[in-house]
Amino acid sequence: MSKPSSIQPRLLPSMIATGLVALFYFTIFAGQFAHAAELDSTLPNDHNHERLLDPFISARGEAEDGADMIYQAEFSGTGEELHGRQVPTPEEIPNNIRRSYNVEQGETKYFVFTNQSLWGPLEPPGSGSSGLPSMGLGRRWERGDEGASETADGGDEESSIHKRANETRSVYITLNTCEQPSKANGGSRSEGPPPQVELYVGENQTTIGPNKPADGQRMVKAEYGFANLTFDASKDIYIALTGPDNSTEFDGLYVVELVASIDMPFHSYNDGAPDLFFIDSDSSSALLATKNLTLDNATSDIYQQWMQLSPPPYVIFANNQNQPWLSGVSHSYCGLERYAQIAGTQKNLRTDMVKTTMTNVTLGGYPKQQFYFQGLNASSQYYGILALPGNTTERAPGGGGRLWQTMNFTTQSG
Repeated sequence: MSKPSSIQPRLLPSMIATGLVALFYFTIFAGQFAHAAELDSTLPNDHNHERLLDPFISARGEAEDGADMIYQAEFSGTGEELHGRQVPTPEEIPNNIRRSYNVEQGETKYFVFTNQSLWGPLEPPGSGSSGLPSMGLGRRWERGDEGASETADGGDEESSIHKRANETRSVYITLNTCEQPSKANGGSRSEGPPPQVELYVGENQTTIGPNKPADGQRMVKAEYGFANLTFDASKDIYIALTGPDNSTEFDGLYVVELVASIDMPFHSYNDGAPDLFFIDSDSSSALLATKNLTLDNATSDIYQQWMQLSPPPYVIFANNQNQPWLSGVSHSYCGLERYAQIAGTQKNLRTDMVKTTMTNVTLGGYPKQQFYFQGLNASSQYYGILALPGNTTERAPGGGGRLWQTMNFTTQSG
């Protein structure tokens, strides 16, 4: 029988000491381990670990007001900064459809003119015509041959797709400001108008709008309530419409007609000659007339057709010049309908504010249209604006009407 090893007596005290040390540390940290486990059990499971590896995430959601939203999370720099933002889903704009949009001060609304609308059928030639006997007061804008041609019927589908992928078509985006914010704190219209709305256009919704780089978009600020962007495109077009924020000085919102067309500009403004002339006035009324509408002789069919037009084609708007606030919409047809003191039409219907007839008496023996209206102030300066109402038929090209440059006239003293 072997002798007990001399190592065993020395191991026993060492093992006892090690056990006491382990028991001591367990007593100290056991509470912390239990607390950590308790916290972990109360946290929701995170299912986004794999998604956080993506540099860009896009998901749809719904805003508090029920509007469809696109949520975009962007990770930039070294990963220490996280930016999240919601971009409203753009509203589709059909070709040649007039719609009005409420735009709050400081708000940006988004729209899209789709590839399908871009490559839809053009209206027949002449469909944007005014239907007048002859040219009248300058030719209305008519669709030319520029831009992509139609794909031939019955052509090979693959070649048609290839053709469209390499061609562009002209697009005309116009707006009219129909209503604008009013002066805050009871201010009068003798003060200036609010800032003009802004229009942005690009190929990607995330790169257009205020405070975005200029090289990713086209931008135009409305002038006197009118804006026009004409360019060539080959695919979806994204549009942003912004109402400037000047709420410390103005109350209310903007109401804007925004239309896209592949045929011609829906709204039109002629910055050439006014084509409206002062004939006579007294202290409360005035008589204005257009220039000669044709120089054909009195026996011609064109001459007779002009003289027999009923109702006469043109209308006018007039306003006292002591209200510069109106200048904010003086190039907008719907804006003048809304605010002008003398309005030839309101809501696309003729009013009885102006009496108008065809005549060949004033300014030579040729057909022209004259306008007589009352309710003016004595010894006052007025603006007069000639207009041609648009075609109210749905999808009619150029249906937003046409305006000419303002002219000035003065009433007599009382």
